[in-house]
Amino acid sequence: MTRKRDIDDHLPNLKHKDQTVPAKFKPGFLSALDGRTDLAKALRANYEELVADLGGPDELGRVKRALVERFVWLEAILQTIEHELVSGEIDRNEALGRWVQAVNSLSGLAKCLGIEKKLGNAPWLQPAKATAEAKA
Repeated sequence: MTRKRDIDDHLPNLKHKDQTVPAKFKPGFLSALDGRTDLAKALRANYEELVADLGGPDELGRVKRALVERFVWLEAILQTIEHELVSGEIDRNEALGRWVQAVNSLSGLAKCLGIEKKLGNAPWLQPAKATAEAKA
């Protein structure tokens, strides 16, 4: 019977696509993911949605595209930390520290990219929005 290792030894030039988010950010990680997985499809959809929110691919230079890719990666890492925290896979204190750092970093990336919450999307803030517009 042929073992997987034997096959890998005979086919050294075949590259295996990643099926998980890398623990450390690597530029181009989205293209390194196995596109057949739900994870890759979801992360690529998130990337495309953010690019669209920022005006589309023609409006983004190399730096902003790199920041969007980092945003998508960091968002996935946050979701992983949250899942591990809820399922008890990691220590709560360790997880919360990593989570807070990741949220702060994600918030900073969002500010750099110019992604902001619009008041119109929060009906409970409409009176505050009207007051702010009246003062302007």
